Amino acid sequence: MADVTPPKRPQNYPDRQLDCEEAMEAAFQAVVERAAAAGWSSQETALGLIGLVQAHIHSMRENEKTELAIARARGPRVLH
Repeated sequence: MADVTPPKRPQNYPDRQLDCEEAMEAAFQAVVERAAAAGWSSQETALGLIGLVQAHIHSMRENEKTELAIARARGPRVLH
């Protein structure tokens, strides 16, 4: 499988999202090609990838909610 290159700069910058897409392009194409070789159509592959992305986003949001709930339950931290 193709490697994904790291960000060009450590902090946020205007083209960071575009650079991320370009960094993942070869790996993405490799997944698409592997799916086709396994017998999945282009449409099935695209819809499968969309479903995985949606599930990943949902999972990230739920994890954020859980982390926030845990932080609230712990209450304010007192620094000495």
